Amino acid sequence: MFLRLPIKYHREDNPNLSGAACGQMVLYSIGKGIPAQQQVAASIAGHNTESWNCDPNGLKGALNALKPASFANHFVTYSENTPHTVSRKLVWTVYHYGVAPAALVFGSSHGYAPSNGHWVLVTSITTDKAPAGPTDTSYKILSFEIHNPWAATVQGAYQHYPTDKCGWGAEQSGKDWGWQFQYVAFSTPGGNGWIQNYMLPVPFQGSQWQGKYVAVCDPDAPGVDDTETPAIEATRILTAEEATEVAMEGLRQTGLVERDVWQHALAGTEPGDPILVERMDLPNHVYYIVPFQTNRDRVPVLVNVDAFHGGTLADSLAHPRGSTHFGGAMTRQRVLDELVGMEVEIDGKTLTLNADDLHPSMVWVPCRESESPYWPFHLFNVGHGDFTIFVRIDGAIFTELHGLHG
Repeated sequence: MFLRLPIKYHREDNPNLSGAACGQMVLYSIGKGIPAQQQVAASIAGHNTESWNCDPNGLKGALNALKPASFANHFVTYSENTPHTVSRKLVWTVYHYGVAPAALVFGSSHGYAPSNGHWVLVTSITTDKAPAGPTDTSYKILSFEIHNPWAATVQGAYQHYPTDKCGWGAEQSGKDWGWQFQYVAFSTPGGNGWIQNYMLPVPFQGSQWQGKYVAVCDPDAPGVDDTETPAIEATRILTAEEATEVAMEGLRQTGLVERDVWQHALAGTEPGDPILVERMDLPNHVYYIVPFQTNRDRVPVLVNVDAFHGGTLADSLAHPRGSTHFGGAMTRQRVLDELVGMEVEIDGKTLTLNADDLHPSMVWVPCRESESPYWPFHLFNVGHGDFTIFVRIDGAIFTELHGLHG
């Protein structure tokens, strides 16, 4: 069963407003009109019970306070002990109520770039059969499509068109943002992309949600699903050629090649050179980004592949009407050609970027500077390894990364 809700996409207006952007998308979809994102953010702040930009109670409270009178239902925060339980709440909210739920993702930081998490909106579900009720745990979740409100995921900058008063391109300026879907594989053979990469527990120490998996969904009680998620085994890493084969087979196996968004985006493309990325916040998480391109400048599809032996497609991003940011990606060779020899000042010290200081693979951690695994960094360890310089895939340079706060 595949079900997609017609949810208009909206990006966050500023960093750390992912919760407000998700709230804005939900409110618009249930008949509120187009509330200003700052209005939603102010309501969230008034309902927050912890010092986040958007904690779960803040988002729940804002949705219930701002929902239109015509919407008879209400929203509830679920903090569960297993990712599978809260994921089934996401399915039931989409399937039974036709409302897009918000999920708190990228929570597990393992001490790196401490984070409360990042909000995304689930806009479609794929299951092997329809759920029989809110407590049904017998069906398999195959995939989700999500709206990730991080601005750079869509445009690469926090800017609005002159006539776009709210950022709703399709509504205000004729620019259609509705294409923005991100596919996340949940239980393709051998893989658990959603659980292992997205739906992670809140690590914020002292929080009432510490160690919990969190989403804002419909009010029905969930059925408990304590399915164990297999740990990622650190066996040999796939070659680039093997990763390309996995990506191509994964697109077929998951049925993405038959979905309108991917079918249109994949037309005329060929796989390009895969990029190996280490996830800095999770042990044994290494992945390839496999680009599908028509030429060097147009790369409409990206596929995330688990890099360990036996890896599977984890998720994919598609832009059927243009190119992803990989059309202008800062390749390793460009970094070597353009940045080696450059001087950077950190803590009053002037340091020079050398070729030997460049990490052999790219890296990624959920952070304010990158709220998507498709925006990784080249990493320089300089000053005998005492300092780090991060060069994002678009060429932006950072001397430190900051945690997410909703």
